[in-house]
Amino acid sequence: MKSAESWKQANETEGGKWARELDLANKEYADFVQTDQVYRNGIAVLLPIIKATPGILQTDLYKACPGIERETISYILYFAASSEVIRRTKKGRTYELHAA
Repeated sequence: MKSAESWKQANETEGGKWARELDLANKEYADFVQTDQVYRNGIAVLLPIIKATPGILQTDLYKACPGIERETISYILYFAASSEVIRRTKKGRTYELHAA
């Protein structure tokens, strides 16, 4: 995920010069995550909580899932949003979460 973020920053800094590389990195991650057991197991835990608590903040989700590391939750939510499983809306320093 950090690789795709680096391409994103480089692309923004260089006025879109790295758009192709960014698209390829994003596609590669999106393809990978669909078979990744960490993602699949994690979304199976997180999605029911998000559905039961529409608008839950990501910071509150961390507290609701102390057995899952924050970085892992962030990874799962990032790709769940990019594949339209959930919606993430920036809310201050965190995100508001809704099932798609």
